Amino acid sequence: MKQNRTSCRAQGFTLLEMMIAVAIFSVVVAMATSSFSRATHTTAASAACSNMHQNMRHAVDLMTQDLHAAKRVIAAHDEYFFGVVIERPSGDEYVYYLAHNEHLYRFTMHGGELLAENIDRLEVELRSLSGDVVAAATEAYMVRVRLEAEATARGRTYTDDVETLIRLRNKRV
Repeated sequence: MKQNRTSCRAQGFTLLEMMIAVAIFSVVVAMATSSFSRATHTTAASAACSNMHQNMRHAVDLMTQDLHAAKRVIAAHDEYFFGVVIERPSGDEYVYYLAHNEHLYRFTMHGGELLAENIDRLEVELRSLSGDVVAAATEAYMVRVRLEAEATARGRTYTDDVETLIRLRNKRV
């Protein structure tokens, strides 16, 4: 009879062994879940930051194209607006950029478009040939454009900025 008890006991697990196995499994699952959550959070934040930077880069590229083709720059008195006049064979075309309510817009005679979101600031600096900051748009030979943006992803705030300095090609020296 003793042999049967020993053989039955050798075939199964005790309640204590099962509880220890479940506890170890629970700890491993909790660690894996925490790591997965952190990886998901990092991926979402990285995607939001990358998308924000890509939109700002696209907007600055359009501004660069317009400023290269500009006959003259229309300056603004605040940090949310500027415009350029582009000479076309069909006549002059006015292009305006406006940062309003965290959005950056581009307006032409043919309509407007949203270029980027989460834009906190559009900074335009007019410069002379020597690189000094000038107040009058008629004295500008170079334009420094800077965009600042801020995005929130999963409770964290990310900031980014894109800046470029453009020489006005069509400016008569």
